[in-house]
Amino acid sequence: MPRLIQDGEVPGGGGGGTAIGTISKQIEFVEDWGTGPTEGTKGNFATLDFDPDNDNGIKFDFKVPDDYDSGDLTLNITAAMATSVASPNNQIRVEWEADIIDVSTNSIDTGTYTAAGATVTTREDQNPTRENVGSIAISAIDFQAGDTIQFRLKRDADHGDDDHTGAWQVITLDVSYTGQVAARNHVQHIQLFLDTDETAPASGTKGNFDTMDFSASADNEQKFECMVPEHWDGMSDLHVRLTYALDTGTGGDVVLETEGSIADVSGNDVDTIAVQKFILTVAANTNPYRSVVIRSISVNDIGAGDTLVIKLARRAGTDADDTANSDVFQVINATVVTGVGPSTGFDVISISEGYLFAHDFEVQAGSPTAEQDSPSFAGDFETYMKMTGNGASEQVDVSFQGRLAFAQTTIKQIKIPVKGSSASAQYQIKVYTEGNGNTNQYSASSLTAAPTSRTLVTLTDTDITNHPDVGGSDEGRFFVVVEAHLDASEILYVGRPFVKQE
Repeated sequence: MPRLIQDGEVPGGGGGGTAIGTISKQIEFVEDWGTGPTEGTKGNFATLDFDPDNDNGIKFDFKVPDDYDSGDLTLNITAAMATSVASPNNQIRVEWEADIIDVSTNSIDTGTYTAAGATVTTREDQNPTRENVGSIAISAIDFQAGDTIQFRLKRDADHGDDDHTGAWQVITLDVSYTGQVAARNHVQHIQLFLDTDETAPASGTKGNFDTMDFSASADNEQKFECMVPEHWDGMSDLHVRLTYALDTGTGGDVVLETEGSIADVSGNDVDTIAVQKFILTVAANTNPYRSVVIRSISVNDIGAGDTLVIKLARRAGTDADDTANSDVFQVINATVVTGVGPSTGFDVISISEGYLFAHDFEVQAGSPTAEQDSPSFAGDFETYMKMTGNGASEQVDVSFQGRLAFAQTTIKQIKIPVKGSSASAQYQIKVYTEGNGNTNQYSASSLTAAPTSRTLVTLTDTDITNHPDVGGSDEGRFFVVVEAHLDASEILYVGRPFVKQE
């Protein structure tokens, strides 16, 4: 059997913000290191069984993804014991080592992670658990994104501390790290399918693609494994789709049946995925298609780190609703999709910047005038709010409204262009933030003589005493207000504030 534990891809970050949180990636291929483990099963799960009497080892490569952000790499292992053994005789001994291809120095580090061992106390029962067995980790100071790390792991069965008499059954291996969690889908592309206790489909081809050919007249079944990633969002179901084609293109209805098991690593139990029938209507041609969702596993039944085995059967021989009985159903692959962007255990940096366009004028004293001026493309390339005094000691304010976006808490920077017709024109900047009443929150606010040429006044987050509150009835709103204090014929020009928010 190819030693493949199926993996999925996590695209890098994008959009207006990046969630930084724990990401996990299943290991794809493992090879024997010395004498390899034997192939076994735990319920419906395929396992690698490490013998209690002889040393067994595996090795695999892990390329550090581009979405890596910081912290160590941790190897997690979902495993169970083949037999129940009571304490204190329920210990196994693991040893591991690693080499690192350093892409910055074009060298291979073979000396940092030499052989290290740990004695691990297993569960007394045969239920699965997911843990960092033996504290296997690669320190952040020893690698970077793009490096390739080879892990080598064995059960040291002849060590004096290894006294468990049962096989150590490894179900899944995954590497977790802190990375950029994009708010999008995690897609696992399933290409390895395994036999079940029912008749397997035949091997076939569609062009140059290998297929599993489910009979048009008899029941066939296969199974595959997948994982709920560490960066699962905690609120979306797991969805299964197929890429398929027909061999002759007669068309009709194909009856598909799914069932399976979940290795629940939080409850340390194996849960059942109930049998469910799905009728897929297939077009009358031999073109490849991607199916609709043929099975959803509820958010209530899964958790981050869980491993699932899903059986896929075509019931062409036993269900009269399968009417595509002239066509072999050719499965090319499957995809398993979950939402990502964890609801806890991560930091969100949501950054945006732009102009505040909404503005209002309010006369505070006298009879000044206020209007929006046309931009001067050949001048200082600015659109101004123009406020003109018509008498002594007049005041008119222009206010611009802003609002923090989701996951933002801070007005990071405000840039306001100002200029006056003469130095006698004066202005004062104030900032009002929701949740903090009508008190000016700009700590450096003062009445200032206007410059006679465009000047960019910059406020930073440390200049603002209290930022807008977000949550409850508060919506993160704020106002930037520029007061124009003018005498007759004096003019103050104020450009739209350019604001950066985090």
